[in-house]
Amino acid sequence: MSKNTNLTNIGKYAFATCNIKELKLQLGIETISCYAFEKNKIQQLDLSKCYKLKNIENFSFGSNLLVDIKFPNEIECISENAFFYNNIEYLNFLNCKFLQKIKRNAFSENYLLKEIKILKNIELEYDDMYTNDVWNKFAKYYNDNKKCGGHYKYKDNKWQCYPLEEINY
Repeated sequence: MSKNTNLTNIGKYAFATCNIKELKLQLGIETISCYAFEKNKIQQLDLSKCYKLKNIENFSFGSNLLVDIKFPNEIECISENAFFYNNIEYLNFLNCKFLQKIKRNAFSENYLLKEIKILKNIELEYDDMYTNDVWNKFAKYYNDNKKCGGHYKYKDNKWQCYPLEEINY
């Protein structure tokens, strides 16, 4: 898909359950619809060059094998369950200067999640029904911590925030 320069929108269920292992998206992608890449075997995802991508829809990359994600600087919203049930250990949102909202359960069921770098004042929704989920614990802690930007680490079954050095936000 990286060579299809006319592709701007990836439709609902377009590549769901296709056994995709590698994915390279072209620069002009504007929309990744619900369930577009759900239930594949994608491990690495680099969206950093998708400069027109503002929103990642519900379940877009749910149930993959994702370990590493690079987000576009221009992303504004990550929708519900967008990256649900993967193998993500580390999230870095520091380059996401326009990120305003991460919706409910966007990164739930990522049991290996242990580090998050995030800017301040991003609206994070959390789900009271999944209080033992590592992502929901983070969302609640971040909100309770006055949406403070920082380097968050999950240790001994709880989140802790450490200041970011030399970051202007």
